[in-house]
Amino acid sequence: MYLSKIFNLNPLKSKVPQATKHAHGVFVVIKGKGILIIGKSGIGKSEVALDLIYRGNQLIADDSVEFFKQDENTLIGQAPSLLANVMEVRSLGILDIKKLFGDKSIIKKEKLFLVVELKSFQKKNALPETRYGYRFF
Repeated sequence: MYLSKIFNLNPLKSKVPQATKHAHGVFVVIKGKGILIIGKSGIGKSEVALDLIYRGNQLIADDSVEFFKQDENTLIGQAPSLLANVMEVRSLGILDIKKLFGDKSIIKKEKLFLVVELKSFQKKNALPETRYGYRFF
């Protein structure tokens, strides 16, 4: 900011929309819908995403997702340029998803459809048991 005033530099006008929000999570596409998986560190977001990709779904971004507004009601998510095509999975390291699963396993950007938060299992939050197992609401 100050350097641009000192050197009289005009900011460059970019055709690419600027990110309005960064989110910590994994952004995947399942059946054409953009799903953001969030949760605490170490909860298993990347492991879930890796399993989804193995089953034919697509990765947009792992660990950090950039979101920008397309219009008043639409957020578009994409990977930061340094993190495109890669995932970091505990005990496996950094994986190049494009090399492992092919070109169809990666998408550049997608509209956000749903946010899923992973939480650790706690007995007090368990569903009440019925005579035949668990009751689903």
